[in-house]
Amino acid sequence: MLGLFLSIRGRIGSGHFIFGGYILILISIALGLFDKLVFGSVLAPFVGTLTFMAGLVVIVAWVSLWVKRIHNSGKSGALVLAFIAGYGAVVLVVTILLILLFTDGTFFDLALRQASGAIDKREYYKALEAMAPKVMLPIIVSRAISSLIVLHVGNMILPNQSDNNTYGPPPH
Repeated sequence: MLGLFLSIRGRIGSGHFIFGGYILILISIALGLFDKLVFGSVLAPFVGTLTFMAGLVVIVAWVSLWVKRIHNSGKSGALVLAFIAGYGAVVLVVTILLILLFTDGTFFDLALRQASGAIDKREYYKALEAMAPKVMLPIIVSRAISSLIVLHVGNMILPNQSDNNTYGPPPH
């Protein structure tokens, strides 16, 4: 099982890719909730060393999973950079929509007021801390939704090669 997440060698098929993705999404949700409960803020995720290290392991696991799925389509694992960019774009859009929904725009109004100089940094950070409980859940949910979207879309657009390719024999 660890080979699924910690090695970029070889290939994995759609089923193992989706299964591994769901496991990593659940771990990411757990890390987000842990941050929320222990540190009280998702605005500065991975505040604690333990959570930071776990977050890095999850990132490595995602990259490993994607590289092997890309290998199964006969393409270079470097294509993972395109999926990372796609994930970033999806996270940005979904997070903005969810924060707007959960805060009625006050989160972005606060950011605009700080950017325009209407409030100083101390007042801005104090207001962010007060607003954190409203945005923590949307951020956690947006990461999960974005991961699901990119996981399934990426899986759909990457073909499975049934024969041997440069990256090894077909997965079992």
